[in-house]
Amino acid sequence: LLDWMVGRGKKVFVDLKFFDVPATVAAAVRQLRNRGVTLTTVHGNQGIMEAAAAAKGDVKVLAVTVLTSLDRGDLDDLGFACDVEALVLSRARRALEAGCDGVVSSGLEAPKLREFIDHRLLVVTPGIRPVENRPVDDQKRTVDVAQAFANGADYIVVGRPIRDASSPRDAVAEGARTEREDRAEEEARGRTREAAQRKRLVRAILAGLLLLTASVALAQGGIPPLSLIGAVLVGGSLAAGGANAINQYLDRDIDGLMRRTRN
Repeated sequence: LLDWMVGRGKKVFVDLKFFDVPATVAAAVRQLRNRGVTLTTVHGNQGIMEAAAAAKGDVKVLAVTVLTSLDRGDLDDLGFACDVEALVLSRARRALEAGCDGVVSSGLEAPKLREFIDHRLLVVTPGIRPVENRPVDDQKRTVDVAQAFANGADYIVVGRPIRDASSPRDAVAEGARTEREDRAEEEARGRTREAAQRKRLVRAILAGLLLLTASVALAQGGIPPLSLIGAVLVGGSLAAGGANAINQYLDRDIDGLMRRTRN
């Protein structure tokens, strides 16, 4: 199956979450080298991560932090005296130090991973669920597609929402469409924020010019002549109009982007 998929130009993620003595895990990871495998997973035990990283070759190794089917109550039952986020961050730091390429983490913890852990670390997020069916299975720390990518995930893992759909092909197409629309909306919002920042900058520059003109005149011992104030105001208005025209030109496709994402 692996050779069949690679032969058709597919990227392969061997998500077997290897969990055994380090030597056995290293042997398993070694078997994936030079086979066209892109990613594989191991549990976040220190010895396992180090062994897998040493044996990985051309395969990127991801360390599982905390399964998305676990919450704080489950950690208490397992004897972990910390919350989920703290454990995820701790394991992610150790994964990076051990030589792993990334981690598997819920999208709920992804923002903290991006904030506190090196950005070179790949973040793969499982537990992807549409909002309407989050409570119906064993996944407890879930996000939807848009939230996963917005929170910093590089890749997502979608299983049962596709496997159990009446039409898996349509489920994949709908997920891809939603992801494209969400990215387009986020791009449009980002450009709108940039436009607002440019306009504030123009206003600040104009205010500074007026203040500078008045300051120079007062420093020379007098009130600025009306002709000078008028010239500055006229020039400022022309500059503001020109800046507004430039902003409108630069932002000309934002409305189009927003319309496309709504339709």
